[in-house]
Amino acid sequence: VMISSTGRAVAVHTHGGCSTSSTSYNRGTRQDYLPFVTGRARICTRRPLPDLKPVFVSGPTTLVAGSSTTISSRIYNYGTASSPSTTSGYFISTNSIISTSDQLIASFTTNALGVGNSHFHSASVQMPRNLPSGTCYLGVYADRLRRVAEESEVNNGLGTRRTCRGLPDLSPTALTSSTTSISPSQVFTMRSTIKNIGKANSPSNISGHYLSTNSVISTGDTLLGSFTTNALVVNVSLTVSQAVRAPSRLPTGFCYLGVYADRLFRVNEISERNNTKAIRVTCRPPTRKPDLTPIAFSASTTTWVANGLVTLRSTTKNVGQATAPASNNGYYLSTNSVITNSDTLLRAFALPSLAIGASSSNLSTVRIPSNVRTGICYLGVLNDRTNSISEANELNNARAIRGNCLGRPDLTITALSASSLLAGGTVSVRSTTKNAGNATASSTLTGILLSTNSLITTLDDYLGGYTTGSLVAGASRTVVTRHRVPYCFRTGRYYLGAYADIGRAVPELNEANNTRALAVALTGYSGSGRYIEFVPRFGTMTKSTIFASYSARQGGRARMCITAPRLRGYWYYCLWSGRSFPFQFDSLTSFSISLVNTPIFANWLGRLNANGQGFPSYNAPRASIPRSFNAYTHVVFFTPSFSALAGFSNNSIRTLILR
Repeated sequence: VMISSTGRAVAVHTHGGCSTSSTSYNRGTRQDYLPFVTGRARICTRRPLPDLKPVFVSGPTTLVAGSSTTISSRIYNYGTASSPSTTSGYFISTNSIISTSDQLIASFTTNALGVGNSHFHSASVQMPRNLPSGTCYLGVYADRLRRVAEESEVNNGLGTRRTCRGLPDLSPTALTSSTTSISPSQVFTMRSTIKNIGKANSPSNISGHYLSTNSVISTGDTLLGSFTTNALVVNVSLTVSQAVRAPSRLPTGFCYLGVYADRLFRVNEISERNNTKAIRVTCRPPTRKPDLTPIAFSASTTTWVANGLVTLRSTTKNVGQATAPASNNGYYLSTNSVITNSDTLLRAFALPSLAIGASSSNLSTVRIPSNVRTGICYLGVLNDRTNSISEANELNNARAIRGNCLGRPDLTITALSASSLLAGGTVSVRSTTKNAGNATASSTLTGILLSTNSLITTLDDYLGGYTTGSLVAGASRTVVTRHRVPYCFRTGRYYLGAYADIGRAVPELNEANNTRALAVALTGYSGSGRYIEFVPRFGTMTKSTIFASYSARQGGRARMCITAPRLRGYWYYCLWSGRSFPFQFDSLTSFSISLVNTPIFANWLGRLNANGQGFPSYNAPRASIPRSFNAYTHVVFFTPSFSALAGFSNNSIRTLILR
């Protein structure tokens, strides 16, 4: 017993209970000590009471909202009197102090208990759906309705720490429409906001926009469009705008647009009754409208090459209930079969006004874009491509055909450099050939040429070339080559050029970007040598400065150049021989002499100009010969007066004449 004046406790140890006999106390007890007397009186006159106290409560370590869980507990009567039957309960709390203000999850009856007796209880309990997530406490509270007077009312609760796992709860918080009046087949926009107001994160799910005849939206109403509701953490919202189309048949009068969160019921939620929201709109009766649709569409081929031409034919019909005005239509290239005006427009075309049931055809040639990628693609026709006509159905304006798109390579010279140039010497050339297209280029020939201007063509002097090997899109190859500079070039400014795919072996996106020119200074030949050369041209019989070849059946033409700077004004005489060097007079010599300065051996006898140069040519007609042979062209020189022989050329050039 506490003594209020001193704050001290008094305990009476007797062997006679509350008897006042002196023999009831231990020897030495002061029976007249006032605190003792007062404490003894309070102890011995107090009414006996029960005292209900839980000694344990147990359940799973993780409590899942909405699930069934087995919970057990034991309650003792630690009082001084028996306790009647009473109502106890299980609670969920955010802290370890269990009280009746916590969340009650189940009630149960605690049996009447004698002093020192206990009651064990175990039951399957349905956890509340609004269980919070995180650390929580599972508790039991004895006599939760306070029906039993007890010695102590502060020891009736007991809690144990657990982990609670809650549920999400998806609920639309906002819904708007771009229109308050809906006509059949009308396209309009619905905008809705869905929030997770639950106790746990929600996974991704499918929601939907609906049309209903009443404000209670259900999945049995008319679905206008589905959309994905992304995973949402607690208290986070997602707003979605969706273009939807009204049904072709509508109820007349007021109707309702609605949104249904998790319309496929894939998410276990706290509540499934708050997943919808509705707004009232007016549904209008149908109006007569035109309806343009392509009823036929074809292409001249189903293989569409970059930068190539394709002929397209389409027929459009007005299947609506009103005359269609003149329309703006188009042909498109797409990566899929759904043709829209955001695809690549190839050609626009106009169609006249079409009465109900009337049709009109169009025939056009279109060019496939140069940047098309290799693979499956689609050509399509789109009626009313500018959406200028209000139609009964806006979803049937397109038609597509599937085909194969083929990209093209695009070979270009991206870099060019060279050493100094000396006529009769060699030049080192460094060039880079790149495939700037969108398809692999097979191996091609890059030619090196020498020109008098920056426009490099196959009419320029061909010095040689190299093969690039196969080049994938974006790849390049850099090569260093050495070439002999013809003696025929005089001192001056020239242009060294590189020509990608000089033989035009590969169809390209752009055939006009294959060359690159480099301005160079060239020093002409001024020595004592005497040389004859072919003027080399790519793709002709003159393969190089010293070799030419042609078929007698086809004939051939070759220009030549004689360079002898020390023999200005001297006479030259070109002669054939069957021997390369030194010169030997034979039947071929006699043949060339017999036709000298004729159209076949034009200008084979003449005088060197002021630069010591002469320009004979060979023009072979078509002929039939018994066998192939080689003819070597030599030059013999004479003094200006033609009175004395001045010697022979330092070389000869070979012509192979094939049978």
